Amino acid sequence: MASSSTDRHAEPRTPAAHLPSSQAPSSSLTSTLSTPYLTTTSQLEYPCPLFLLSHYSRGALFGDDLFNRIEASVRGTHWEDDNSWDGAVTRGNIFIESVHRDSGPHSSEIMQAIYQEYFPLCSLRSIFVLSVVNADTLEAISAVMRNGVVDRVVLRFGSTGYQRMLGTVLGRMVACFVLGAYRPRSRRISVIEIFRISYNAGENRTQTWNLRFELQESGEEDVREE
Repeated sequence: MASSSTDRHAEPRTPAAHLPSSQAPSSSLTSTLSTPYLTTTSQLEYPCPLFLLSHYSRGALFGDDLFNRIEASVRGTHWEDDNSWDGAVTRGNIFIESVHRDSGPHSSEIMQAIYQEYFPLCSLRSIFVLSVVNADTLEAISAVMRNGVVDRVVLRFGSTGYQRMLGTVLGRMVACFVLGAYRPRSRRISVIEIFRISYNAGENRTQTWNLRFELQESGEEDVREE
């Protein structure tokens, strides 16, 4: 599991139009995390965000599935500690918007428990991290992306850039998820995609770096192009 005491990965992205409704976590979610101190807030299902549709064709990854947005808070080892996970899940995909950990369950454990609440783990194909702000990860992105000269790159398993990204805070978190969620050597991170998205935020034009970790069954042929 990740060893750092504090993990900050991405800024929250909470459209005002999404109306939250509080609910108690299910017994299976609480049991998976081995803690009774778990609260979740779910929001109405909503279509794929436009900023993702501008990067991926609808049929490529998301189909017509609706997104289930989740905000989870898990009490840490000490009463004053706080762990939070904000994001969304749809069949085959996890979207991480914001993660913070002081102590207690690791981020990889929380995301596994959340996805399992909705879909079987065998259906998971991609893990997205949106609007990356973690300094360690941004430094690696800058190096791999040649200081922003290009907007997108696909890093194959074992390449130099792949190893660089897998060694970041975010890369280690996703690697820990794979190691903890699946049988040994049954899954691997076959591709790490880095992509930049620009969008209007009020009167300003904003751009963010985002990551997609593609999961693959061991022995499955990789047909994705560079």
